[in-house]
Amino acid sequence: IFSPGYTKTAVELTKRFLDLEGWIPENNDEEIENELNKSKEILEAAKQNLKAIKEAINAIKDNIALDSEEKINSVKKVFEKLQPVAFDFEQNIDDTQRSFKSANQLLEVARQEQARIKTEAYNNYKLMANGLVTEIITHELHSLLNSSEEEAKKYEAHFKAIEDFLLYKEEYVLNKVHFLPIKNKFEHLYKRMGDMDKLYSFLEKTFITRDGNRALLSTNVNEELAIISDRFKFRLNRHNITIDTSLTTNSWEVPKGALLHVFYNLIDNSIYWIKERQKLSRTNVKYSREGKDQIVIKTVSNSAIQFSDTGIGVYDKYQHILFNELVSGKEGGRGMGLYIVRQFLKSFGGEIELLPILNEYGNRYIFEIRLNYLVEENEQA
Repeated sequence: IFSPGYTKTAVELTKRFLDLEGWIPENNDEEIENELNKSKEILEAAKQNLKAIKEAINAIKDNIALDSEEKINSVKKVFEKLQPVAFDFEQNIDDTQRSFKSANQLLEVARQEQARIKTEAYNNYKLMANGLVTEIITHELHSLLNSSEEEAKKYEAHFKAIEDFLLYKEEYVLNKVHFLPIKNKFEHLYKRMGDMDKLYSFLEKTFITRDGNRALLSTNVNEELAIISDRFKFRLNRHNITIDTSLTTNSWEVPKGALLHVFYNLIDNSIYWIKERQKLSRTNVKYSREGKDQIVIKTVSNSAIQFSDTGIGVYDKYQHILFNELVSGKEGGRGMGLYIVRQFLKSFGGEIELLPILNEYGNRYIFEIRLNYLVEENEQA
């Protein structure tokens, strides 16, 4: 059932994953279809038997010698017993036919579901492959970035010596037009490399380990949000956005780096849609607002957190398909972010929902993230 592009290892890994998740049925569709065909043969044989019974009854009825009252009464009793049996037999055959029709419909649904799972498994495999490549590249970059700050200090001394020499020689034009742009570009490059090093430290928390997603760690949600907010600091300041986590008090048992994945995507989306609303506000006063834009993340229970922002919200046409793969309202968006977030949350008993509450623009805008095992504990308490 797998794509020809699958390697043998990928196939086995995917099968194991599907089996662990309980997504592989004990019987495949070919076996089910064979069983249905056998049952059809049995049904056809039963029809023939019923036909033979009816013919036999008619033959007996037409040819039997009923030359005494006793024989007549005896035959009547037999027919009285046979007729309802034949009727019930016929009714059972009709019921069986309806069951077969229903079974065929279910088989078709199963085939469609199998195709969906196959596509989803392939997409997950590709995402894992891309993730591994990204991790390798990140490791390579880290080896370069790790010494960038020390290297920058060394080069700063070299640049200063060259600049002092040019000024000493009164090469002011050469210094201003040629040397300083190179120096400034170099300094900017090293600053960006320093930012990349911080990004590596951030990503390192999300890398796959031997324990995989089975290892649950006690995680302070507010502390994780502080790490993510720091990563977005430049973009948040640039677009005059604040993140309010003052009402977030949850501490959850989740896989390593899980919340970084989830909230990084949500905050990234929020910044994008706040920017879109800011653009619209230039030509439409409806989208204007005073003060800073906000992303608000707050605790609503020990098992649930709500996430909202002052952006446009989710347009109506996306509200019911938002978590499907390859669905995006962004220009040039891949449509995988929220799909991955939801699937990832589900993998350790979490869920994310777009609540039906509307903002001033008539769009849904509040996401609720829940841990189902905590919900169950709350209900049992």
